[in-house]
Amino acid sequence: VVEALSGPLRVAAAASVAGGNQLEAVQGCAPARPVPVIQIHGTDDPCWRFGQDDEMGPCEAEFNADKIHISAEETVEGWRARNGCSEEFAEDALEDVDDEDGTSAVVRDFAGCIDGADVEFVVVEGGGHTWPQGYGYLPDGTIGKTSADVSANARLWSFFDAHPLPFLAGTVTTFATLSA
Repeated sequence: VVEALSGPLRVAAAASVAGGNQLEAVQGCAPARPVPVIQIHGTDDPCWRFGQDDEMGPCEAEFNADKIHISAEETVEGWRARNGCSEEFAEDALEDVDDEDGTSAVVRDFAGCIDGADVEFVVVEGGGHTWPQGYGYLPDGTIGKTSADVSANARLWSFFDAHPLPFLAGTVTTFATLSA
């Protein structure tokens, strides 16, 4: 995500799963162009706060207490504002394919973003500091629940596929130019 702020002419889109922007890293930084962003985050993440008013979880307190973190919601709000998106969003519930995993997911799409620089927030209700449909690398009691309801891999691939690096005049040499 930091690369999207400092190198938006090289980065087509950015993604974050179970993390957010550190305030120190993004303060005062304005990318040269709006950058599409997808954020996937669990509401019960013990390592990185979901909401602005959430208490620091035990994982965050143990390993990151001395660092400045902003929540997932604040991270998305920053991208929404940078990309000129509406404050309003459409929210669509994803199918609860595994009612045993204790999670569900919704997608918040912000409209009206500059130059198609969409901001998509996948909220995993009950999800922890995990990669949805990924490997549970530590016990649920340590990192929270891993959702089976959304595939982070498929969601990110689809988002990146839909947001290629835009052509910027004078920065790309086309094949037609090379073969002429």
